[in-house]
Formats: sequence, structure tokens, C-alpha cells
Amino acid sequence: MLLHFGEADFGTWSLLFAILAHVKLFEFGLGSIISKLVPILKKGDSKNVSYFSTAIVAMALIFAAFLAVLIAVALIGGQETLQFQGTEAFTLVLFLMGCNFLFLYLTGAFHAYLTGSFKVGRLNSVRLFINILRSVLIIGFLQFNSSVVIVAYIFALTSLLELLLLFLISVKSGFFEDLDLSTCSISSFNYVAERGYKLFFLALTITFDKMHWLSSVVLS
Repeated sequence: MLLHFGEADFGTWSLLFAILAHVKLFEFGLGSIISKLVPILKKGDSKNVSYFSTAIVAMALIFAAFLAVLIAVALIGGQETLQFQGTEAFTLVLFLMGCNFLFLYLTGAFHAYLTGSFKVGRLNSVRLFINILRSVLIIGFLQFNSSVVIVAYIFALTSLLELLLLFLISVKSGFFEDLDLSTCSISSFNYVAERGYKLFFLALTITFDKMHWLSSVVLS
């Protein structure tokens, strides 16, 4: 069905981009682990540094895996066989959607860190700025009958900007001071995997409950 989306289905594509913005489940509970450990680290407890560092490394490894898949899809996908009925190349849009997903996924690590550091004010300011910027750009380019490719670029670039801003704020908040890769070990990986497993299914349950509630509201 995706192959038949064109410029006339701008609303459908926008909805798809919005859905892809919710990458919380793909953190596999690691974001929650990070946000819970940061306040403990700020109090000077060095015992949990290994768990925090391991959670960061685990998210980086998952990011690398997603990146490898994205590159493989970009190399394998042929623009001659995957085209819209209009002028947009499906491969390009798919690649930009993948970039948007990756940027948002990596942003989740810094989002969790700032949440645990009680920098919610700065975090919300960045998110508000990005949402306003993204909305203004989309509405502005709509006035020029822009294609879905432009929308894909807007989502990807604004997600990259959000990632960079949160990274800089996290660094100023002591991210690298709390990170110590030398403390990572098999036992810390096992601990993070066990906790992440439990938190993942908890997040999955909450997500399905929200979807069920939303569907009941829409159908009522």
C-alpha cells in the first residue's frame, strides 16, 4: 500500500511520520533504567556507574544495529522498482524515515539522562522549540505544494537538531562525568538486560492500554 502513496496522501504520510516518532518501545526499557540511575549517580553513589554506562552502551549497540539495517535497505532498495506514481522515490523517503527514527531513538538516551538530572525545564523547552519549528516548516512548505520528500527531510533534520541540542545540554549537565565505559562487564550487562526486559513489557502493556482506550474513544 505504501507504494501507492503520493502527494495527494500528504495526511497519511504525516500520520505515519508521527507514529514513527514514538520509539519508546524500541529502547527496551533502557531509557527508564538511565533515568532512574542518574539521580543516584548525582548523589555520589559510584556503585551504579557500571549499570548506567552499560545501559548507554546497550542503547548505542542497538542504534548501530538499526543503522546497519537502514544502510542495507538503502543499498538494496532500487529506485527503479520502488517508485511512487508521482515523482517521489520510495527509497529516498524510506531512508529519511529511517534517519528520523534513528535520531529520535538516540535522542531517547539524552532525554532519559536529562529527566533523571531534573532538567525537565530545558528538556521541555527544546521539545517545544522543535515542535514549533517543525510545524512552521511543514505549514510553510505546504503553501508551495511541496512533496512528501520535503516533509521527510523536515522530520529528519528537525529530529537531528533535537538530538544535537539535547546532547549539548546533557554534556553541560555532566553526562561524560557520569559515564565510565571501563566499568562495563558481563554482570552489568546481565543486570541491565534483566531490568530492561521487565520494563519493556511494562511499557508494552501501557502502550496497548492507551491504544485500546484511544480506539474505544474513536469508535464511540
